[in-house]
Amino acid sequence: MRKRSLLFYLLIVVILTGCGQNTIDFSGEGENWSAEMKVTHHGEDWQEEEYLLQYRGDADSVDQFEYKWEAVGSSSGTGATLNEHGVWRGDGSCGGCAFTREDTEVTVTVEWGDQVETFGLEVE
Repeated sequence: MRKRSLLFYLLIVVILTGCGQNTIDFSGEGENWSAEMKVTHHGEDWQEEEYLLQYRGDADSVDQFEYKWEAVGSSSGTGATLNEHGVWRGDGSCGGCAFTREDTEVTVTVEWGDQVETFGLEVE
């Protein structure tokens, strides 16, 4: 009986740990860049974001760039650089903010050299 109670308790803990966590994946591409954004909601008051930008051409031709992600809130940066695979990754989080939902419009703008590209992301 004690073993069953322990197993039942562990099962409840595992189930409750997963409750309140929801992940939404967005992706899209422009002529020169592709982007992904993963948003994970933790309960009702915490959200984490993971960002990925990939240059679709010769990554050596991109020195530094600026980016801006616009959704419910926004995230931006300057002086960003690509890794050897032509990829940049970033992350962020917020508590008590307006959440990004599946119907949220997400727009990415990238500026590099004398070029600018803006495109939308959609839920995968």
